[in-house]
Amino acid sequence: MAQPATTNLFAARPVKLYNIGHVLSVLSPNFPDLTPSKLRFLEEQGLVSPQRTASGYRKFTDLDVERIQIILELQRDQYLPLKVIRSYLADLDAGKQPSLPSGQVNSQHLRQGRLKKFSRIELIAETAITDALIAEAQDVSLLGIIEGVVAPVLSKNDTASRSRAAHYAAEIENQFASIRSEIIRSVIGKFDA
Repeated sequence: MAQPATTNLFAARPVKLYNIGHVLSVLSPNFPDLTPSKLRFLEEQGLVSPQRTASGYRKFTDLDVERIQIILELQRDQYLPLKVIRSYLADLDAGKQPSLPSGQVNSQHLRQGRLKKFSRIELIAETAITDALIAEAQDVSLLGIIEGVVAPVLSKNDTASRSRAAHYAAEIENQFASIRSEIIRSVIGKFDA
């Protein structure tokens, strides 16, 4: 009898990347006036930072596509200028709950605030991790690995560098997920033995 396929909840998630054409096909039903030049313009304005391949082609993540959708919605529905949108996105990136000039808070946009920095107490509250485990991770310098890899890339302060830094951080996140999965498997294996 065939064994049912098991899914590994802790496996590293591959980052799905889209080219400009795919981004257009995803967003065009809601934004029929969207063009490749508009996407390039949003990048030039620093509103979105797609990754770049070695040959220079833009590659967008799911979060980039969500961010573009937010930008386009704010332009179309709220008639907001890019300066206001840039400030709104910066607040989202900082983990704040920005309100629109109309006073509304769009809860769908809050998901985009993925770069929020947590204090030690917030980290414990968010993850249910123990203070001792945080201290142990600090002792072995796990918490500084991503920053150590990404900081030199970000110091160049250009769009391509931000994109590379985001890619490196996502890759490290995937590697940490793989390591976590293996540790959990080894602990479970001890119980089974």
